[in-house]
Amino acid sequence: MPQRSPPPLPPQPFRHPSPTTAYRSPTLPQPSYYDQFNRPRASSLTQQRSSSASPVPDILEAQIPPPQTSVLPPPPLPPNPEQARLVKHLNHLIQSYIQPSILQTREAQTEARHEREKLLNVEIQAEKEIAELTRLKDACERNTVALRDCIRNAQNVIEWAKNRGEVSGDEIVCAQTLVYDQ
Repeated sequence: MPQRSPPPLPPQPFRHPSPTTAYRSPTLPQPSYYDQFNRPRASSLTQQRSSSASPVPDILEAQIPPPQTSVLPPPPLPPNPEQARLVKHLNHLIQSYIQPSILQTREAQTEARHEREKLLNVEIQAEKEIAELTRLKDACERNTVALRDCIRNAQNVIEWAKNRGEVSGDEIVCAQTLVYDQ
C-alpha cells in the first residue's frame, strides 16, 4: 500500500506578542510571516529531526544576552506651561525690584567717576605744590647758610672792634688804606 502523507495543518491564529514571548533567543531561527503558512508536514519533521545530529537548544537554559544600553541621551522633557508661567512672573518681579537699584547704582557710579576725577586733579595739584615747596625749602636752606656766614663774620668784626680798644681821631677820619695810597 502506498504511503500517504497526512493532511496539512491549518494556519495558526494571529497572536499579539506579549512581553514574555517577545524576546527570542538569538540562537533560534526567527520564523518569518510567510513561514507560518508553509509549514512542513509531520512526516517530514520526524525525518528532519532524526537526520539532524544537533539537538534543539532549550530556551529555559539558554543564556540571555545583557540588554544593550543606548548611547543616546533620553529626550528632553516637554516644557511645563505652569513652570514657564511661574518663571515669567518671577522674572517680572525680579526686574521690577532690581531696575530702581540698577538706576541708582548707575547714578552713584557717575558721581563716583566725577569724584575720582576731582581727586586725581587734587593729587596732581598737590604734587605740583610739593615740588614748589621743595624748591623753596632748598632756596631757604641756601639763604640760611649764607646769612649765618654773614652773621658770623659780623660777630667776628664786633669782637675785633671790642678788643682793639680806643681809636684815635686820625684813624677814624683817615683810614690806613687811604693814607698808604697817597
